[in-house]
Amino acid sequence: MKPNAVWLVQVKPKNEARDRHGEHIKHDIADTGIKSVSKVSYYPLFRIEGDILLHDIETIASRLLCDPVIESCTIKNAGDSLAVVNGKTASTSRHEVEVWLKNGVTDAVASSVLKAIYDLGYNKTLTVKTGQLYIIEGTINKKSVEEIATRLLINPLIQEYKLR
Repeated sequence: MKPNAVWLVQVKPKNEARDRHGEHIKHDIADTGIKSVSKVSYYPLFRIEGDILLHDIETIASRLLCDPVIESCTIKNAGDSLAVVNGKTASTSRHEVEVWLKNGVTDAVASSVLKAIYDLGYNKTLTVKTGQLYIIEGTINKKSVEEIATRLLINPLIQEYKLR
């Protein structure tokens, strides 16, 4: 039996569109007294797991997960870093925070995406989760990023975070 593939699909705006959600989070961080954050970027994430090939994930991403007029998708294996700058991995002044719903919490968007995948004709068993990626830039240490995550980015009753 072939092991399941785990794919992460990151949705990004085209043409450097204004990131209002990231700007709002940056403002909230400053309100907590942490002034060393220079930029926060926000990206929706989709985690798709199952017996599915990259070609199929590319089709799903382009047809269901992003609007090709204003968005693009980056597809990675789940273990790879998502933050890339000019083809190089992110520096230490950039911190990635993934936010996901905890297991057992209903993910209505994921359920809708899964139904749409099956409507496209895929009949293999898949699981879908939705999440968010925050990229926090500035002269900030891991402890401060953890504080930001727990105070501003998650609801600890239903969400968890992972630093990358």
